[in-house]
Amino acid sequence: MHRMGGAYDAHRSRSIRRHGYRFAQALLRGLIGLLVATTAFGSPCDGVRRDLSPREQAQLAPIIQAHLNRQLAPSLGTEITLGPDDIMQRFSVGHWHVIYVSTHLTDEPFLFYRQDPRHSSGYALTWSGAATEDEEAATRAWVLQKVPGMPRKLAACFAYHVTKARDR
Repeated sequence: MHRMGGAYDAHRSRSIRRHGYRFAQALLRGLIGLLVATTAFGSPCDGVRRDLSPREQAQLAPIIQAHLNRQLAPSLGTEITLGPDDIMQRFSVGHWHVIYVSTHLTDEPFLFYRQDPRHSSGYALTWSGAATEDEEAATRAWVLQKVPGMPRKLAACFAYHVTKARDR
């Protein structure tokens, strides 16, 4: 086999380095663009209050238990008992709240409140079950139709959560 050597090898080496450098630049620009797009758009839950302290779980458990026993338990024919750990998540915007609970009797429901559950006589809507990733828009629209006045931000966060981020 005959090698060309000399000037050809030097040219080829510079060409490979130049193309490799351009590829690395393009890859880096793409990654930076992806990072900027992800940060710029964020999650539909950005700005939705999600924190829930153990103290709040303990305060909410007996109140939500009373709401469930008044609104859900009669159809089940049994009483519902909740402990603090059964208040699993909270989503809130303004005075609106969505509380995710474990009843140990049904699929875990999301309870929709027009105000803080501690100042409410009961929830406005309950939702449980599953939704697929492609049902986000339909879920958001359903919630807004069923609970008039609910902030769009909260409905969007709920729909995103149940379709794409259930365990986060």
